[in-house]
Amino acid sequence: MLNKNISKRRYCWIILMIILTSCVIFFMLWTNYKKKEVRRHPSIKSQHALVDNTSTRPASYSTKDFKSVLFETYSDVYKNLNFKQKPTFYVIPGLIQSAAIKYTPPNQGQPGIAYDMDPQGLAIIHHKYLIISAYSKSKTFDSVLWILDFKTGRFIKTIALNNIDHVGGITYDDDHDRLWVATINQYQRAQVQSLSLKELERYNFKKQKSPIKFKHGTNLAAPLKTSYLTYHKNKIYVGYFDKIHGGQLFGYKLNKKGLFKKR
Repeated sequence: MLNKNISKRRYCWIILMIILTSCVIFFMLWTNYKKKEVRRHPSIKSQHALVDNTSTRPASYSTKDFKSVLFETYSDVYKNLNFKQKPTFYVIPGLIQSAAIKYTPPNQGQPGIAYDMDPQGLAIIHHKYLIISAYSKSKTFDSVLWILDFKTGRFIKTIALNNIDHVGGITYDDDHDRLWVATINQYQRAQVQSLSLKELERYNFKKQKSPIKFKHGTNLAAPLKTSYLTYHKNKIYVGYFDKIHGGQLFGYKLNKKGLFKKR
């Protein structure tokens, strides 16, 4: 009887040692795999979930889930993407929460956190930065610009604006290093305003706790509202989308400084 008990104990210990050994081996293999992943893409580093109160993680899908949905919904697009190149696509920041300026009371004009930012426009600066514009759907916060590193997709910072406009149209003038943003004036008419590259790079929402200031802009004679805009060969092209009456497109020639000519 004693021998049987000893045999059972030995058997249990052997099983336990096999399980522990398997766990150790699996852990070592997994650690080695992750190290190889980091070495393979040294420029891609994990980022904190929040950077200066702006979220940097996906709001809807993980990378794996996004690829699956993309393949099922847009198989032709999926087949033409190069997934070996990093990043193939970017995580849009601020969808879970974003730093912004409060538009409505209480705390009007003060820094806060918006949970309803809706991304709109997109611009690329010298393949160095990716700019995404967004507005608050509830109109309780002013609009923002999110700046990402173009090569890695890493979120850099939030730029707070001093308006609740749709900011659907943004474009970058590579010739004069100026970002143009479609806004609306006090009469609810279309206007465009600009920021220089130096102003964008110097701005620090965390330190300044106030919106960036547009130093150049102009009211547009047409269209009455702006849906999109782009820059090409010293001209700003402004368009308006209308479901009923059709769209409109206008071109404005800039002066030597890259600003609108005085009328």
